[in-house]
Amino acid sequence: MSPGSRQSSDVGDLLTIADIVEVHQLIGLYCALADSGTTCDWTRVFHPEASLDMTALGGDHLRGVAEIAAFFALGSPPHPQAHQTTNPYVWLEDSVLRSTSTYHSIDRVSFDVRVGQYDDIYTRAGGRLRILRRVLTPRWTVGPSLSERGLA
Repeated sequence: MSPGSRQSSDVGDLLTIADIVEVHQLIGLYCALADSGTTCDWTRVFHPEASLDMTALGGDHLRGVAEIAAFFALGSPPHPQAHQTTNPYVWLEDSVLRSTSTYHSIDRVSFDVRVGQYDDIYTRAGGRLRILRRVLTPRWTVGPSLSERGLA
């Protein structure tokens, strides 16, 4: 299976309620793990060859679940103590499962507010959906970027 594509045995060109629920659950798991402050098994969220692109925020473009896990292992900062992801919308485009959602976070030290968008592509690993590509796009920010804070 090529990155971002889905085999016909997965869903083909038919988006199911089960796919939508699984994406919503995966987005919730991402938030819970990111906010936990502990070392986590990020293979539960990301495909082994996943990418996490934070360049629009002044951050890095991480490649592979090991790089992503190392980034989250930094704790807070650079990560907010808690954030929410809302308004997930899931669709199938050219047999690729995608979603977009809005994130909101407040830094626990500076109280900087960040609002942005996650754009995700999913694939299956071990029979479960995993994020293959996540791109973060800022929409509204109060406070310095990650690079301005020396965290990128």
